Amino acid sequence: MKYILYLEASRLAELETHNTIESNGSPKSVPTWLQWLWQHRHGGARDCAQLLNPDASLQNSVLPVVVLLETNSLHDRLQDAMNQGHTLVLEWQGKGMAKTLRLRTKTLDKTWQDGSDQADLLKSIRMALRHCSQATKSIKRQQRVLASRLSEEQILQKFCRSIDEHHADTRCSIPHLARLCGVSNVRLQQICQQHLGQGPKAYLVQQRIQKASELIRNWPENRRCILSKIAEKAGFSSPSYFSSLFLTHTGQTPTEFRHQHLQNKD
Repeated sequence: MKYILYLEASRLAELETHNTIESNGSPKSVPTWLQWLWQHRHGGARDCAQLLNPDASLQNSVLPVVVLLETNSLHDRLQDAMNQGHTLVLEWQGKGMAKTLRLRTKTLDKTWQDGSDQADLLKSIRMALRHCSQATKSIKRQQRVLASRLSEEQILQKFCRSIDEHHADTRCSIPHLARLCGVSNVRLQQICQQHLGQGPKAYLVQQRIQKASELIRNWPENRRCILSKIAEKAGFSSPSYFSSLFLTHTGQTPTEFRHQHLQNKD
């Protein structure tokens, strides 16, 4: 099991020498559970002094996090990281026989006195780490989903922008738009269907019809509305194809749409 171990500077020095010093000057062995954490750490230990101002990487670590402190208080942002579910906090307090170890995770809060069964203690730590590992996997999945959504939104924005810029070009086809967006035709189809509720071709036609409607409404009253010009400016290959699609989408022919618009103005 891989995890990152954060330590206070004093604890780091003790583990690097693999012993602690009692008040009477005699050496004391590092507890079994702490030896295990030290031996199985991933990427080396880190000075825990920075936890006074932990950054966002602690809350969204790609690995479970173990923090070993000798303090009674937790900084709010460390508490936030623990609430993510992937952080295990061990508070080692007191001296000699009065020393206690408190294990805290999002769902667990347990304390052992000095001299407790080391096997049970280590078992609990390893079990808590497994839960933290599961929470980390969940965070990774959420990050992947978010990244995917952001990517899809960027592709969709580029697709819509490309149509706005190139709709008048009759060569503006779906394969052409897909290439502009850097995706395959199939991928573009999936994204449009999911976010727009219709395929890219249907959306392109819809936008061209909308542009044609704007052209008809803005056409000077004292000039005959030439369908071939409207069709060309909106990106349709022929006036007859344009008229047919316009009727399908609006329920009116371009000419009927023009007459109704003029009547409404009057």
